[in-house]
Amino acid sequence: MTISAFRSMFIIFIGAVTIGSGQSLRTHDADPIADLVAMVSETSYTSYLKALESFGTRHALQPNRDSVASWIAHQFREAGFADVVMDSFAYDTTRQWNVVATIAGSEPSAGEIVIGAHHDSQSFFPWQAPGADDNGSGTAGVLEIARVLAAASYTPRHTLRLITFGAEEMGLKGSEWYASRLVYDLRTVVFMINFDMIGTRSADKPDRDVNIVWYDNAYAEARQDSALVATYTTLTPSLTTQYRYNSDSWSFAQRGIKSVFHIESDFSIVYHSPSDSMNRLDLTYATDNVRGGLAMYLSRDGGAITAVPEVEVPGGWSLEQNYPNPFNPETNLEFRIANFGLVKISVFDALGREVAVLIDQEMAHGAHTVTWNARGMSSGQYFARMAGGGRVQTRPMLLVK
Repeated sequence: MTISAFRSMFIIFIGAVTIGSGQSLRTHDADPIADLVAMVSETSYTSYLKALESFGTRHALQPNRDSVASWIAHQFREAGFADVVMDSFAYDTTRQWNVVATIAGSEPSAGEIVIGAHHDSQSFFPWQAPGADDNGSGTAGVLEIARVLAAASYTPRHTLRLITFGAEEMGLKGSEWYASRLVYDLRTVVFMINFDMIGTRSADKPDRDVNIVWYDNAYAEARQDSALVATYTTLTPSLTTQYRYNSDSWSFAQRGIKSVFHIESDFSIVYHSPSDSMNRLDLTYATDNVRGGLAMYLSRDGGAITAVPEVEVPGGWSLEQNYPNPFNPETNLEFRIANFGLVKISVFDALGREVAVLIDQEMAHGAHTVTWNARGMSSGQYFARMAGGGRVQTRPMLLVK
């Protein structure tokens, strides 16, 4: 199906939504977001991811970088996108690529939305960098969203750019190149959603948590994203600012573009190594992450989707994982408070002894950060404990000297 067919999608008439295939969904009885989210296929997602892993490496300095970008461009075209560009930029002495697929919006003055992920991978052995989780998982998600939107002949209100960025592992080079040109090109991006490492979930844990990373001007959007993830997937979203500087969304956020970033809660222990392979991933969990991101995009685009569910967002009161971790000797703890009240944050050693009190006072609602300096403490496992308002949360920390 070609992109020219997108014009026929989501014509609202007498309470019905028309899909490009001719299928009709009753808006009284059905949820248009749910119908598109249901089109996300774990089988299709896995196929994209398997092909990305099969390159063996996608390291930015390996000679197959042109082949990787060409393959991604081909997948966009196979889905039906006519407007696909391999956008070149220089890094060091090499030519690198961003791959950009575009659907023109029905309201050009509304600006643009970017859905992105980086397609390069990293390893101590550059020729062995399968990068299944980092970041085949995110790139496969962008490709799967492209496939779904094309299959549904979706006409966006905002111009949509689906982008896989090159050389992220070299310092966000591809996204920095792209975002830096927006002002020069007189283009306005109103929202960016980023996928980076969305496939790891610890099998020995019952939770299905996913981190929604928010930036200073996009907390409301992150809350909306969390609500939609909670509504349309089996995942439990957790709002955090951890990792905010470590992926392509930062290139957009630092220019004032509202951005959110999906990343696994159980961070991979084999990332940036030859062991970052598909057999370590939870593909159902990864696919649910894609569904959540698609729901957020559809809601934020606001084309044919007129009703956004009001859902209480989890994570209004939370203690985030410390960073850096492991650490020596300082580490930071970010925490959120839903309401004004007494908060105590303490540190305990492996024997359960309280070794430090970081906060013990009444505090205003919102986001806060406290630093623990462990100078004088022995290497080993410690636990940060936050208590207040009848709730307690604990995070493990590792001091390595």
